[in-house]
Amino acid sequence: MTNPKKRLQLFIIITVALLVGGTAGIQNEPITLKGLTVYEGVLQVITMKYIDNEMHKNEAGRNIVAFTLEGLDMKFGIYDQLERYENYFAKMHVGDTLKVYYNTSWITPEGYNLGVGQIEKNGVALIDLAEQRKENNLVAYAIITVGFIFLSISCWYYLTKVRGSRKVS
Repeated sequence: MTNPKKRLQLFIIITVALLVGGTAGIQNEPITLKGLTVYEGVLQVITMKYIDNEMHKNEAGRNIVAFTLEGLDMKFGIYDQLERYENYFAKMHVGDTLKVYYNTSWITPEGYNLGVGQIEKNGVALIDLAEQRKENNLVAYAIITVGFIFLSISCWYYLTKVRGSRKVS
């Protein structure tokens, strides 16, 4: 791909994707605890599982922390983008009473509910919805920043390689 115009088109496509994706992440409607189902029960099982990513065939599968609560016929899964799974195993133990806030419609093909919004143990949030929102916004702002870097590179590339090559030809 030595054609400067084709390279510029690629830069512009990447720039638009980054800026739109980052903006969509920030614009996303924040989830509140009011909109989630709540269940309180005793932790029966907690383990690591690898699940396929059947919703997005072009993406690899992912590790999740999988757990079940006594009295509820549902398997929960926690996907952490930063893969800090040891935190969950340090704070959640079989026999603990947990209060789980979750979205009932985020079920994987393997049957794990990844819609866990918040988990509380003894009134203390182990997974906090507000903290998740803050982390998601941080990632979105980082994506937008990279988008503006690509925008700058695209402008520089246009001015020096594409427009500059027309003057010489």
